[in-house]
Amino acid sequence: MTTKAIHLEAVTDLTSDAFLSALKRLFARRGKSAHMYSDNGTTFIGAATKLDKEFELAIKQNNEVASILAADKIEWHFIPPASPHCGGIWEAGVKSMKHHLKRTIGESKLTYEEMTTLLHQIEAVLNSRPLCTMNNYVENIEALTPAHFLIGRPMLDDPVPTTDERTSKLDHWNHIQKMKKDFWNRWKHEYLTTLQKRNKWQQQMVVQNNRK
Repeated sequence: MTTKAIHLEAVTDLTSDAFLSALKRLFARRGKSAHMYSDNGTTFIGAATKLDKEFELAIKQNNEVASILAADKIEWHFIPPASPHCGGIWEAGVKSMKHHLKRTIGESKLTYEEMTTLLHQIEAVLNSRPLCTMNNYVENIEALTPAHFLIGRPMLDDPVPTTDERTSKLDHWNHIQKMKKDFWNRWKHEYLTTLQKRNKWQQQMVVQNNRK
């Protein structure tokens, strides 16, 4: 939440087991988390309860590593009921992803593999967004992004060559690349423009009266 980095996972349903599988994939790629924050959705509550039971069972079966397991236990934090504003930092990320994803996919139907590929590419785009305005120094030409905290550099790959063919005639791979490009264009025009510093109504104006 400090770096505003985003991790996206596709799941087949909204059960606790599916969420736990996604959580394990998150830990495998990003490392284990000591604290988890979420709303009071039944999926998350069920997953937290199941993790607590598995943790207690692991301690009973292996007393020798009880202290290590206790140190690695996940502490789950739920925001107050009916208070989505308390999770505004992650709700804003989810909203920005959904807003553009729905308009990018449209009526297209994707397989699980295609959806996973598109989500991971969108994740790279969102993690390559600038976190602050750039200064006027020439040597500082690269904007600071969440990806710098993950891999030390932006995650954007080489641009995909454009084509004049219709979307219906493209294969699935080119179709995914086109949707990714459309997503990036919408993000660039609808979000990056809001990062521009505006001085209007933020600086005190001094009016001089030049009466003779």
